[in-house]
Amino acid sequence: MLAFYGIKMKPIIATNLTGLFIKTAPWKQAHKLWFEKVMRETGDKFLKKWANRADYFKGVDIAMKELMPNSTDKQRTKKAREIYMESVLAHVRKNKNKVVNKKVINFFGKLKSKYRLALVTTNTKSFVDKITRTAGIRNLFDIIESSKPAEKDDKVAVF
Repeated sequence: MLAFYGIKMKPIIATNLTGLFIKTAPWKQAHKLWFEKVMRETGDKFLKKWANRADYFKGVDIAMKELMPNSTDKQRTKKAREIYMESVLAHVRKNKNKVVNKKVINFFGKLKSKYRLALVTTNTKSFVDKITRTAGIRNLFDIIESSKPAEKDDKVAVF
């Protein structure tokens, strides 16, 4: 235990959500679902080429300008993230037993007596609340640090 001004404090273990507590499949599938949804709404079939590219954010920006031409960049980013996160959440709900990593959750549950557990994520607070409840891990974390809805996916900004 660490002491800060005479107060005993547990060390912190900070971790990410994706790929550890919940497998990566919902996030990978969400990219495809996101582009499919936006293609239907815009009628632009050429957006599909962005779905599996490493630089897919460029495609997101192009798609959102088509979808919301009179909106600000922040408004478009917020809407894009909402569509994406709802796709992730739907996948987790539908496949909970396949994607929630119960062994990892149980392991971290045992660590709680000696450590404070921190979740650092580029997901928004609203989404983190929904997905951690869905996965049954909401009470696992002592600290949750997330990004703002209008911020782009940037871990450095969250830290």
